Amino acid sequence: LPKENLVLSVEGTYKISNNLDVFAEYASSALTQDLRAQDGSGGKGGLAGLLFNGKTSTEYHTALRAGMNYTFDQSSVGVAYERIDPGYETLGSYYFNNDFENITLNGATALLDNLLNLTFNVGYQRDDLNNKKDNATSRMVGSVNATANVNERLSITGSYSNFRTFTNVKVNQFDNINDDSLLDNNLDTLDYKQLSQTAMLGINYVISQKENLQQ
Repeated sequence: LPKENLVLSVEGTYKISNNLDVFAEYASSALTQDLRAQDGSGGKGGLAGLLFNGKTSTEYHTALRAGMNYTFDQSSVGVAYERIDPGYETLGSYYFNNDFENITLNGATALLDNLLNLTFNVGYQRDDLNNKKDNATSRMVGSVNATANVNERLSITGSYSNFRTFTNVKVNQFDNINDDSLLDNNLDTLDYKQLSQTAMLGINYVISQKENLQQ
């Protein structure tokens, strides 16, 4: 179908102090699914709707990302929040994730005169923000990364991550009422968790570092 799209976004960073800064980004998308539709409003306009000639097939969605970072000595810690409306789409991307909410906490530090660098990330994500999907999923992830520069030739890297995914399969109440084999259903299949762990260790050693040969 012939489509039309307008996206407006505003992004900014503010330095509260030498150690603390905040950032935010807001985007609004107006997308007409069929230009042949009649003029009118297909929903809430948002920021993009102020400059867009809406039709009955026009959809308006928003996306938001905000957070703050705090630095001290040779360390930093930050928190971020991200939310993208269900159905958010732009014609500038072939594929775009939507319908999710993210909350993340991250940190980094340098130890032993910068010989050891550590970073960590902890995050929570959920989808089905409008409670309309058949399945609702939430995820928890935590990861730790370390890099040790033993000397000019030898470096060691390692990482560990732990993922936990929880899925809730919603049951259609009409199907429940008309199901003759309710006793055969196993309730464990309606809610389930998936756990996974990943660990990595890498060692890099420079044998030769000349102008015409590096090994």
